[in-house]
Amino acid sequence: MTATRGRRILLALLLGLVIVVVLFAIESCVRHSPESPSDPTGASVIELGDGGTFEIHGSLEAPLSPGRELPLDVTMVNPGSDDLVVSGLRVSVDAVEAPNATALLPCTAGDFAVTPGVGEVLLDADATVALSEAGWDEESWPRLSMLDTDRNQDGCKGASLTLEYTAEARR
Repeated sequence: MTATRGRRILLALLLGLVIVVVLFAIESCVRHSPESPSDPTGASVIELGDGGTFEIHGSLEAPLSPGRELPLDVTMVNPGSDDLVVSGLRVSVDAVEAPNATALLPCTAGDFAVTPGVGEVLLDADATVALSEAGWDEESWPRLSMLDTDRNQDGCKGASLTLEYTAEARR
């Protein structure tokens, strides 16, 4: 083998090594990106027995990440002319839109868990109130978490959640 050919082979090997290192660095940056599921959306209209309704929706104070549980500040809207006492506040993950999910990196409602709220809220007639404004202790709010599983959860990066709310109300 000639010296020139040996240098070309060595140069090709070094170039290949550099490409592998660069690709690994890019993959590592993508894998450890801080991007996480965004603030959930969705609102539910709750039917009252007499034909009246009230609405519930919520928001998180920070983004979710695996293993993190966050309180969900729920807002309730009473368009009616009677005061309501709302209790039994429950939330469920209705849909997940995960643009980074693939067959190998899925992201489903099963990646998330919800703990129900505990307590009652007086919802005045023709009023809107958030749990944070109603004096509820944050520990009593419904809580949303992204489960920390043993599989790669990169499919959930940038996911959007749609939540469904249920509750009981009495006049």
